[in-house]
Amino acid sequence: MLPLLSRLADLLINRRRTVLLAWAGFVLMAIIVGSGTVDRLETEATGDTSVESAIATEQLEALGQGSPDLIAVIDNLTPTTQQEIQTHVARITALPNVAYVAHPFDETNPQPLLRSTDGQAAMVAVVLQPGLDDHSYDATVETIAEDLRSIDPDNVLVGGQAVFEAENVEQTEKDLQKAELLSLPVVLLLAVFIFGGLLAASMPLLVAVVAIPGSLLILRLLTMFTDIHVFALNAATMLGLGLAVDYSLLVVNRFREERSAGQSVDEAVRRTVTTAGVTVAFSGLTVAVALSGFLVLSGNVFPSIGYGSMGVVLLAMFSSLTLLPAMLSAFGHRIKPAAPNRGTGFRRVAESVQRRPLVVLLSVTAFLLLLAAPFLDVRLQIPGAESLPSALESRQLFDVSETRFAIGADNPITVVINGATPAEAQALSNEVSTLPDVVGVQMRTTFGATQI
Repeated sequence: MLPLLSRLADLLINRRRTVLLAWAGFVLMAIIVGSGTVDRLETEATGDTSVESAIATEQLEALGQGSPDLIAVIDNLTPTTQQEIQTHVARITALPNVAYVAHPFDETNPQPLLRSTDGQAAMVAVVLQPGLDDHSYDATVETIAEDLRSIDPDNVLVGGQAVFEAENVEQTEKDLQKAELLSLPVVLLLAVFIFGGLLAASMPLLVAVVAIPGSLLILRLLTMFTDIHVFALNAATMLGLGLAVDYSLLVVNRFREERSAGQSVDEAVRRTVTTAGVTVAFSGLTVAVALSGFLVLSGNVFPSIGYGSMGVVLLAMFSSLTLLPAMLSAFGHRIKPAAPNRGTGFRRVAESVQRRPLVVLLSVTAFLLLLAAPFLDVRLQIPGAESLPSALESRQLFDVSETRFAIGADNPITVVINGATPAEAQALSNEVSTLPDVVGVQMRTTFGATQI
């Protein structure tokens, strides 16, 4: 690897202007191409399609009886409001892309569980036809949401999978922007404190700034070949940002040490690439290989995180090995060399560890086990509307459904019976209704499959 890094260092020193222009072009392209990345990310998490629940869900969606795309909760019911609900539901049911609408006032197929336990609120659930293209789906959702809100604007909450997906994407973008606005100034202040100069401190920050649009570009390219979940956005961006800063600090610090030893700028760059560069390359490749374990997991969430994170790790590594040395070669003469006595504190720590390695090993192991102890009681789940801020409508609907409706905010347990007679389905329904903690069972027959 050393000969390769040595040749790379010579190239960066001799062609530093070309390298810097190439990276500037890359950032510009990343901003342009990556600007629409978020709209192409998946918001619905999928798991192992071979498990029983996934098979049942697939059958229901094929029959137009899947999970509701839109849910509305209408509070403070009055006889007039009930009539309004029936009128609006009839209009929504007649729309061409609607497969099914459930509400508690349906005379032919009443859904009593869609009325709140206090009787003051009603829930309307709308399922759209499967296989709609994005434009038709979004247009239908917007039309139905507007119709439902007009029932009683002051007492209607509209949510469901479609609204949650839109609000989740919007909130992800806001959180990412907030994280960048908070983290980048903190990184700059810490780097100024560490290096004692604004120019040296700004270089890790510039590499980190490259990592942000670079992450979006990588995810955008990945969406051309596979489904990428929105969770990969924050994971990849923050990982890329952190590693870019980490690797850059290592490179700049080594450069300043070489300058302190009396090396010229070009020779300091060359020595930095062939020494610290080995560490950066080894770390980047090791992290990328470790993240590849995500790719063998089922569903679309963890593989998405794996693909995106591997890409940005390699980007952080490559930019630290090329962009940063080129900047050091161009502007390194303005950077202060490291102080001669710098690092004495870390030297003392290292010497102390060498004197008592067993004590340090046992102490650190005990401390790590203590930190890991709470993980024994961890409960892992894919976050839904409950993870959104309370100001968003999807979260408010979730809270109301959870506290005031017997079925709760989550979908009820659905049983699909294929090929059963109505009598057999009714018998099973009666049996399920007698189980402990079951508040009610509803059954409907459609397209040859019975759902309870």
